[in-house]
Amino acid sequence: MERKHGTLKLAWLLITFYTCGIGLVYIVLLGIFRTSTVWIESSYVAGLSGWAVALSVWSAMEDESEGQSNDRMLFGVIRIPGRVMPYLIIAFYLFLVPDTSLLLHLLAAGVAFIYFTKRIPSRFLPSDDMYKHYEGRTWLERVTSSTRFVSMDAATSGYLPIHNATSSHISTPAVSHNVNVGGFPGQGQRLGDE
Repeated sequence: MERKHGTLKLAWLLITFYTCGIGLVYIVLLGIFRTSTVWIESSYVAGLSGWAVALSVWSAMEDESEGQSNDRMLFGVIRIPGRVMPYLIIAFYLFLVPDTSLLLHLLAAGVAFIYFTKRIPSRFLPSDDMYKHYEGRTWLERVTSSTRFVSMDAATSGYLPIHNATSSHISTPAVSHNVNVGGFPGQGQRLGDE
């Protein structure tokens, strides 16, 4: 998500909506249902599980809207559709991590859904120009000069290219495949294809 949207935008979303937003919605629900339920007061989310659920929902919905059906690998062996991954993450936290709240994880998924469907008023969301403006500020220079920082201008949906059999630094003999010499450098031979 950071590569697609930029570091500052992702940090803003994680801090505001996926942390504070979930807490605010939870407090509202606590106020509404305070007289009828006691169990809601004793639930909590420990660690970054809320972020994991929210980012998995956001990523799955974004991939599906872009027409990408990226399959995910479970334990490196089992191939599952990308849209199923948020459900598996919620089930993982519910059944395998003790004392985590199903309600708070569902709220995290709901906030991610609301953000993705653009139902949050635009006055609460900074524009891309505002992120670019803050990237140029001197007080953020330590963050923006980091080698792993992704600026709004450099944010793309691209991924690392795959191995090209015509690379000069590879000493293995080239396998006879149709290799695209003049096109995108990532179009070539995948590792393991023979």
